[in-house]
Amino acid sequence: MFALNRMTAATKDPVYNTLGVALVKAIHPRFVTRHRTHLQISWKMSVDLSHPWVNSEGNLDSYGGLVCYRLLDQFAPGTLTAEIADMQEMVEERWQSYSSNDMLDLGQALFIAQWAPGEQWAESLSCQSLKSLNVLWERGYLGNRAYRLAFREFGATLGLQVHPQSKDSEVWQKRTHALHEYWSDHVFDRDEDITPVMYASSLLP
Repeated sequence: MFALNRMTAATKDPVYNTLGVALVKAIHPRFVTRHRTHLQISWKMSVDLSHPWVNSEGNLDSYGGLVCYRLLDQFAPGTLTAEIADMQEMVEERWQSYSSNDMLDLGQALFIAQWAPGEQWAESLSCQSLKSLNVLWERGYLGNRAYRLAFREFGATLGLQVHPQSKDSEVWQKRTHALHEYWSDHVFDRDEDITPVMYASSLLP
């Protein structure tokens, strides 16, 4: 959905965004369900979308959904009002308890938050993520390569390079460069898909 929206932004052709809106309309009622007084978004669904494949919720799914739906709606105003309201409700219920010690999750939080400047939930996610990333760095998380996953660290460096509170920081620029250098000769050690793709995305966010 995000990629389709960005294609419309880049090409000025509305067909991609229209497909993104249609995708939301098709899957939102399957992924988002109300349980008594609160909404829940399923992390993974069965192929036919008949039931949740995993009975849990991604840490950032509601935040990412809110941002993505808003971007789609900008090119087709009013088409996703109800779906945006669902995502907003979930974000309001969750943002004050957000926490993570995962590099990819923290970087993704920064990437998402950049799209909602000045909003309380986004400011909170940004602050929490930057603090947590700093703690991980200072406590020596970036030690033995055997216990690390490069693509997750590239998620962090990508987020750090696009968020306004970190992209111009000399400290984070140096740390990002250090991670790129560290992994440059090991990009294909684990796989030939997600790691090199994330590496390329982080080199040119």
